[in-house]
Amino acid sequence: MLRNMLNISVPLITAGVDAIHLDGCPSLPFLNYANPVLPKGGGTWWAENLIKVFNNVKERLRSIDSDVIISSEWFAETYLPYLDASNNPVNTGHSPFITNMFGDKVPIIHIPLWHSVYHEYLILSSTIVITSKAWIVADNSKLFYLRGLAIPLVWGEIPMVSMDPQGEGPPYQLSIYEQDILEYSKRIAQARSTYAYPYLVEGRMLRPPLIENNTMITIPGARFIPYTGVDVPPFKWPSVMASSWAAPDGSIGIVVTNIGPRITVRISLGELAAGCGHDCIAYVVRNGEFSPPSLHQVISSRSNWIKGMSSWSWLTPWSPQARQSSKY
Repeated sequence: MLRNMLNISVPLITAGVDAIHLDGCPSLPFLNYANPVLPKGGGTWWAENLIKVFNNVKERLRSIDSDVIISSEWFAETYLPYLDASNNPVNTGHSPFITNMFGDKVPIIHIPLWHSVYHEYLILSSTIVITSKAWIVADNSKLFYLRGLAIPLVWGEIPMVSMDPQGEGPPYQLSIYEQDILEYSKRIAQARSTYAYPYLVEGRMLRPPLIENNTMITIPGARFIPYTGVDVPPFKWPSVMASSWAAPDGSIGIVVTNIGPRITVRISLGELAAGCGHDCIAYVVRNGEFSPPSLHQVISSRSNWIKGMSSWSWLTPWSPQARQSSKY
């Protein structure tokens, strides 16, 4: 196993590839996938040997490129020292109605529990978002996959989209893709790589803000979704989603996104506003566009809300220093 991994990954890293994904690695130290040949619970040998494999791969690849990224399928605390990223298949790979996989062996968690604890140590990537226009039109799944991008956005995950639908022509012929999903993917990538980078990539997840006057919309569902291949029936979901992040410099970012009709919402900051012992200045960014200085909002220590029209996504960073930073 180790020899095969190195035989494949070493030439790739040597050729300039900057990330290696080790697919198929188990999430739990004692998981045996209900194999009747293995002992119940599997003992500790599985985790111990996976640690050896991960450690050997990491040491060998880092000797070639000290910045190489090593990721795996699924994730667990046991492997934190050996991995940089892992895949989270939940949001587009599992039905919202399913709470476990492999019978009752692996619980599926539809909340950002890992993100709120370990985001600073191991970042997650989302599971595939379908972008094929023909596929999406056939099963009316556009909202399902917009949700599949919105959740990774507010959870701080690396979004993953399918850009090579088989049987529909070569990749990167943009006409064969659903345009709203492409545009949303572009905006998320822009946010993560520029103005929201200190929060969604380097930051620490905080308690989410309260969204008032939100609207529940119907997600029509989807057929044969990625990863598990199950059909998802229609379900209700909040139109607007939001999260809060603390950047390394101490500033706070509120990320808000809307996948439904344009609405006005009230974002209640709660304990986040309590951190302002005096007035703070908020810089509002809507889809990469900064508000002019005249529209910068002052968050008072006596006021704990921001009101605005929600569109695709916007970020509101602020700091008690009440100063504009060039990096935003």
